[in-house]
Amino acid sequence: MKKKPTFPSPEYVDELTELVETLVSKGYFSAERYAQAYVKKLNKYARTHAAIAPRKPVPDVFDRYGHRLTYFTYTPSTHTTWYIFLEETDTVYVLRHITNNHIAGQYFNT
Repeated sequence: MKKKPTFPSPEYVDELTELVETLVSKGYFSAERYAQAYVKKLNKYARTHAAIAPRKPVPDVFDRYGHRLTYFTYTPSTHTTWYIFLEETDTVYVLRHITNNHIAGQYFNT
C-alpha cells in the first residue's frame, strides 16, 4: 500500500499563523521566534503522525470544520493537549483544524 501524503488546508495554515501571534500576545512565549519554533514542532508532529496516530471521530459540535473528520492528539506538556482534525481521502490526509484542551477540552473524552 502506497503511503498517502499529508497536506494542510488553508484554514489550518491560518490557524497556525494566528497561534504564533496568540502565544506571544498572551505571554506564553517571550519572543515570536520561540512561538514560531513551538508551532513548527506542533505542525511537524501533525504532518508526520496523521497516517499513523490512533484516531477518533471528531465530536459533532465541530461539524463546521467538515464531516466525517477524525482527530488525534499531541501532548507536548502535562498542561496542554492539542487536538488535530483531519480528513482522509483515498489519496491524501488533509489537516483541517487544530485546537487544544484549554479551548475545547470539554468536548473530548481522552
